[in-house]
Amino acid sequence: MKSIITHIWIVLYKDFLLEVRSKEIFISVLIFTILEVLIFNFAFNPTTEIIYIVVPAILWVSITFSGVIIINRTMQLEMQNGMMKALLISSMSRESIFWGKSFATTIYLILIELILLILLTIFYDLNLPLISVFLISLPCIFGFSLVGTVFSVISVNSRAQEILLPVLFLPVVIPIILCAVSITSNLLLNLPISDSINWLNLVIIFDLIYFIIGPFCFYAITSD
Repeated sequence: MKSIITHIWIVLYKDFLLEVRSKEIFISVLIFTILEVLIFNFAFNPTTEIIYIVVPAILWVSITFSGVIIINRTMQLEMQNGMMKALLISSMSRESIFWGKSFATTIYLILIELILLILLTIFYDLNLPLISVFLISLPCIFGFSLVGTVFSVISVNSRAQEILLPVLFLPVVIPIILCAVSITSNLLLNLPISDSINWLNLVIIFDLIYFIIGPFCFYAITSD
């Protein structure tokens, strides 16, 4: 168990050290995210009655597109630099690599979400329950990252990687996105948490399924 945690930490450290040096992924995704919010802001001027219904959709559409870019570009860099091959022939287990990559993507998306929440609060003059929205979104983002890591390995060797990843990935992750939008909308409308508990339970079930199946799929794909 200790060795698995150490290996996961090594993968995480490698990814973030590479990003600190290159600043290639986070900066580009940050610019893309800001542009998304600006476009939505100028595209329509929702009334007070519907703003709390529209904002959750904007938040999760932005997270989804940003996540696809992060997952796609991260795996491209791994393959181009030969780092994935080096990881696979190392003493690390495939499960440790999978979880390390998934946790790295999760952290990227958490940072993007925090920036998005701040931007949405400023642009739409909202009184967001930031802590509640942030905490409730963690299992949603984690499940998103687990699925994305598996499909990024499937699509990375394809010539049409940029197209293939969303085509394969988004249909599978749609249940989590729908649950996330519903939970966030209920929070913004100040509905009791009991109204969201079924959605949250569904997200947790999906997370458990992906958490168990994901490493096996990653092992099978990378063993070919």
